[in-house]
Amino acid sequence: MADFARLLIGASEDGFATIADTGFTNVVFAWVPPELRPLDLGSLSEADRSRLHRLAPRVKARMQSEGTALLGYQPVHGLNTFRLLVMNPTVGTRDVEAVLDLLARYGAEEWPGTA
Repeated sequence: MADFARLLIGASEDGFATIADTGFTNVVFAWVPPELRPLDLGSLSEADRSRLHRLAPRVKARMQSEGTALLGYQPVHGLNTFRLLVMNPTVGTRDVEAVLDLLARYGAEEWPGTA
């Protein structure tokens, strides 16, 4: 399922960006707001990097408080990024799609609040 998540992230038309190439069960990525697509970490202004850095904790807190998902984040290359671990053998493609859909929705809704 981690490979499936990587496939969806890669095919997301820049809505998500892989931040670190990982293997096995880890998928490290970020949701990217439309005005920063495609994501180029090297060309981000300090203000945009700071806003994007604040987004993952906001999205995680919302997912946790609403009980929709529990997804970790951690800084990678100076940016808080989501870390999806897929280790449960009962997780299916619909589960992965649902988590990414939630991330995209919450990211879009929380992005203005990072300004």
